[in-house]
Amino acid sequence: MLSHLFWHEPDIVGVAESAASIAELDAALTARMTRGLPELLDRCADAGRRVWVVGRFEENAMRAGLRAHGLDGRIAVVAGRLGLDGDTFGEVSVASRTARLLDVDPAHCLLVSGRCDVLHVARHSGMALLGVPCGHDIRKWLSGYAPVVSNLRRLGEALSARNEHE
Repeated sequence: MLSHLFWHEPDIVGVAESAASIAELDAALTARMTRGLPELLDRCADAGRRVWVVGRFEENAMRAGLRAHGLDGRIAVVAGRLGLDGDTFGEVSVASRTARLLDVDPAHCLLVSGRCDVLHVARHSGMALLGVPCGHDIRKWLSGYAPVVSNLRRLGEALSARNEHE
C-alpha cells in the first residue's frame, strides 16, 4: 500500500505512513510468537549462525516486538521499512539492501518465509530460499516456490545436524 501511495499519491503518503507505523507497532507488540522460534534462534546461536529479521513492518516496530517477546538479544540484524524510503518497501527489497549494506554475498544468505509472495519475488535475489508453513500460506502453495520444511523446530534440527557434520 505505501509503495503505491509513494508513487501515485505523494500528497497523502506521509499521513498513511504515520498510521501504518502505529498499526505495525500494535501488531508487533500483540502478535503471537511462532512456535519453535526461540529454539531455532538458540540453535542458530549455538552453531554460530547470524540471524537477521527482515520484514515489511517499520523497523522500530519490529525491534519493539522482538524485545516484547524477549528475542532481541538473539538477533544480529533487524531490518524493516524505514519511513518512506522506497528502497525498504517489501521483505525482499529490505533483505537485498541489508545484504548489500553489510557486504554479505546474497548467495550466503538463507531467506526463510511462510509467504508465497515473498518467495516468488525473492527467486531472483541470489539468496537460498526455504518455505516454512507458519499460518499464512500452506505447504502445498509454498512448495511451488521453494523447498519446504514442515516447521521451525525441524529447521532448527536440520541446521544443528548440518553443523555437527561440518
